[in-house]
Amino acid sequence: MKKHLLSAAAFMLAIAASGVTYMTVKTASDVVRFDVKEVARVDYEKDTVGSKRYMVTKTSDEKVYKYDVEDVVEVRFDKNIATIDTTGTAAQGTSVSGMIAEYTYVDLGLGSGLKWATYNVGATKPTEYGDYFAWGETEPKTSYTWSTYKWCEGTESSLNKYTKSGETLSPEDDAATVNWGDSWRMPTAAEQKELMDACDWKWTEDFQNTGIAGIVGTSKTNKNKIFLPASSYYDDTVHVISKPSDANWSSNVGSQTTVVANVLYYPKEEIKIAFSARNLGRNVRAVSDVKIELYTVNFYNADSSLISSQTIQKDEEVIAPKPEKLTGYNFVGWSDSSFTCVKKDLNVYAQYKIEESHQGLTISGEKGGYYYVDLGLGSGLKWATYNVGATKPTEYGDYFAWGETEPKTSYTWSTYKWCEGTESSLNKYTKSGETLSPEDDAATANWGDSWRMPTVAEQKELMDACDWKWTEDFQNTGIAGIVGTSKTNKNMIFLPASSYYDDTVHVTSKQSDAIWSSNTSTQKISIANVFYYTKGDVMMEGTYRKLGRNVRAVTTK
Repeated sequence: MKKHLLSAAAFMLAIAASGVTYMTVKTASDVVRFDVKEVARVDYEKDTVGSKRYMVTKTSDEKVYKYDVEDVVEVRFDKNIATIDTTGTAAQGTSVSGMIAEYTYVDLGLGSGLKWATYNVGATKPTEYGDYFAWGETEPKTSYTWSTYKWCEGTESSLNKYTKSGETLSPEDDAATVNWGDSWRMPTAAEQKELMDACDWKWTEDFQNTGIAGIVGTSKTNKNKIFLPASSYYDDTVHVISKPSDANWSSNVGSQTTVVANVLYYPKEEIKIAFSARNLGRNVRAVSDVKIELYTVNFYNADSSLISSQTIQKDEEVIAPKPEKLTGYNFVGWSDSSFTCVKKDLNVYAQYKIEESHQGLTISGEKGGYYYVDLGLGSGLKWATYNVGATKPTEYGDYFAWGETEPKTSYTWSTYKWCEGTESSLNKYTKSGETLSPEDDAATANWGDSWRMPTVAEQKELMDACDWKWTEDFQNTGIAGIVGTSKTNKNMIFLPASSYYDDTVHVTSKQSDAIWSSNTSTQKISIANVFYYTKGDVMMEGTYRKLGRNVRAVTTK
């Protein structure tokens, strides 16, 4: 069965005020839905080697989707059954409601539900005339006479098929069906009259500044538009041009005599049902009565906020939108999978589970790619959910000497950045209670300006704000440490017993541990404050600045 391409040129989309947001491409094996805002262009190209033709969709992110035209069942544009206006080669300002088997149609709100093609069979846009057919023939030809007419013996009086008044063409003799497929056919005279009565009609000598004359129909029901060009007709080999009028074939033999067929006739000032000799070459405007049951599928985020609302045909698959990314949670699917074959209106919700990396701990958000927990602290301070250098709460992370920003292999006074090789030769941070500068803060240096090491006062706030419980085996991971549960909102934080480095030795003690604050001790400047947690208690202590300990960052931004 012969197919005809939409256009060899670009099919550029301009979204109308009605807000159409999707272009759905349905093939024999797949359904792909595009946000039209992301569609840069749709082209049709021919295989340089074989005879295949392809529909090529290019998106704004430079992705290319290529379909064999023979496999394309339907292309549709929709959002809550809205209509879009398109510009360029495919529609030139007329209305397009969707596509059936590769060809665009307009829904004019007809009582019958019939859909009219937006351009003639053999054309690629409304202002092209398309192919010319003798009535009941399915291919154009060079001469349109009774002697070349398929259904007679050479004369008007020798008709051998369709010899009853009002008779309707069989599908095999229907130019629309043969050329565009079983979803399309030529309209009956009654359907042409329905179109005629359903629209307000206005003649134009220059449609959309194209130089093409014809008549524009505007639906009285939904204001969608259709354009019929004054393409004239062929008598023998002569293209009889008469711009003030034209006519398109119906699928019915005339009621007065069988040598004529009914046409939709549109002279300059009116439109009516008339008749024309069957041997003449005229155009065909196809119709489709494919019944489309439409359902609405709403996709919601976990908080019930609407992601998208899509209108889809019965038994078709909705292309699910991208779900919201929730910090600390993995998207695991949708609450209802039946949108893969829609049979009713659906409300579908995104479903999540907490990231396995956090072993069930609370995640409140992220800054700069790192997660934090809100423990309801009076200061509003947010604590990181894992140590600097780690990727999850049960990893120890990197070890830093106090005031240094990179881990190293040996942690001694001789390798300490801020002395001359001995504890007594400190050359920076020489005042009690002094706070690290951002450039010497391991959290800021490694995680960015949104993060820093906590002060000793902020560590004490954390200590007092939570109930603490030691564990030898957190969440069956084999990692010992302490769990803090907020007294305010019950959110939790875990601090692993990661021990410390002295020189090259990893001093392990699963019974206690400590994390750096950003303050020198008030007792001795060679010591910095730490948040110290043992098997039986949590407290504020001090430890030598040279040692390698972990950092748990905080954020206030």
